[in-house]
Amino acid sequence: MGKQHIASILRIAAGCAMSTAGITLAVCSAAIALPMAHPVALRLSPLLGHGAPHRPLSTTMLLALSAMLLLTGLRIAAGWPRSHTPRRWATAIWAVSALGMLAVGALSIRGITIERSVATRATLDGLDSLRRHVFLTASPSTPAHGYALSPHLRIGRCEGSRPELEVVKSAHGSTRLGARVHAARIPFGYHVFDTTLRIDLMLAPPSDAPWHQYDVALLLLLPADHSLRIDPVLEPTLEPLQPLCPKRWPSEMVGRQLLMTHNELIDNQHTKK
Repeated sequence: MGKQHIASILRIAAGCAMSTAGITLAVCSAAIALPMAHPVALRLSPLLGHGAPHRPLSTTMLLALSAMLLLTGLRIAAGWPRSHTPRRWATAIWAVSALGMLAVGALSIRGITIERSVATRATLDGLDSLRRHVFLTASPSTPAHGYALSPHLRIGRCEGSRPELEVVKSAHGSTRLGARVHAARIPFGYHVFDTTLRIDLMLAPPSDAPWHQYDVALLLLLPADHSLRIDPVLEPTLEPLQPLCPKRWPSEMVGRQLLMTHNELIDNQHTKK
């Protein structure tokens, strides 16, 4: 077998492989865009920007890329000359696909860089103000599915007579309005009863947009002379650096009685009687 025959076999094999890759990409793109019930399709569906304005564009570009691979593979396998019409079509689809992919990439990068937050502050009127004590623990409910994340908690002091809770939800999006909408959609809740404040320990953002970099920051504000006890289960949510308790790590703050003074959060056993 001569070198010409070996080169011809390798050329046909490479062309068939590229055509097969184009057909596979077309099938996968269709499965992701619909989306189909296949677990892989459901997991990869957010990569196209599910629910975003550029989703149709990204889907079209993937299909164009698959067509480009198919035509180029056929051209290589069949040995079409450069002046042949399919060659021109393949070149045109290459150019359109490249420009489209650049546009989708630019939109995706913009969606990562634009961030907006939604902040709310509420007075915890449901707490027993006469006892001046807050027991902070986690809600018993835990989401069974979704992309889970945990909020991070910081303890501060307020000037009023009732404890307050500030919730700051942050997210990214392709526009400022979209980022605010994504932030507002973050499901977070808390419940107040007697001296207990229960917060959601695990959050499950909408599964159709897991790439929006969700974040929830909590600020629990206590008046002076209020005591606080933090459930050890909340240790991972505590920020390592607490402005009012700088000499204690989160592991040293949970499971013990703390007291809010006029300028710091101290161990209750160190207070004068």
